Amino acid sequence: MGPLMLVGMTRDLPEDYTDCVPHWMRMLAEGRGDEIARELVDRFMSPPGTGTVRRHAPVSRLLYRQFAERSTEEVRRDVEHNRQLLTHDWCVPEPVPAVPALV
Repeated sequence: MGPLMLVGMTRDLPEDYTDCVPHWMRMLAEGRGDEIARELVDRFMSPPGTGTVRRHAPVSRLLYRQFAERSTEEVRRDVEHNRQLLTHDWCVPEPVPAVPALV
């Protein structure tokens, strides 16, 4: 069986997400890849109560297994990609430009 790839995009990142990346970097340095895998599944699966997700439990198990089986280098790259995402220009909050009033 080949790898499963799920892609999604959000317009807004949750406020607590910015705290996750440094946390995952510390966990990675401590060799806690299994815990990172569990946190990634919890973070990226739809939380209970947000709508019906068909076969939620099997998909969660599959994602966990795929995250847990990644090498330390692959996990390091994933964490680095998330760090870059959070520091990219499009993600840094900017003031909303003033719009001239219509008179």
